[in-house]
Amino acid sequence: MKGNQIREEILRRLKQSEKENEIQILYACESGSRAWGFESSDSDYDVIAPSKARRILRGESPRRARASHPPVSSLGSMAERNATVNKMD
Repeated sequence: MKGNQIREEILRRLKQSEKENEIQILYACESGSRAWGFESSDSDYDVIAPSKARRILRGESPRRARASHPPVSSLGSMAERNATVNKMD
């Protein structure tokens, strides 16, 4: 994956996290080695994204939610695994 594809995948995952965890992401920024210019060829993409829970706005009890997705750099191997699984169906 290159440039714009990586950006689009990160945005897709942020939107997915909002939906799955019933949160609203307020801001997202790159962090980790890439943000400091120290990335290596196998560096993943770290993103910090403060959010607020939608359920609190509705008056419901808060719960702690942490979204965790595989690193963007592993997408190639994930696609290969998915192709293999789809062939098995």
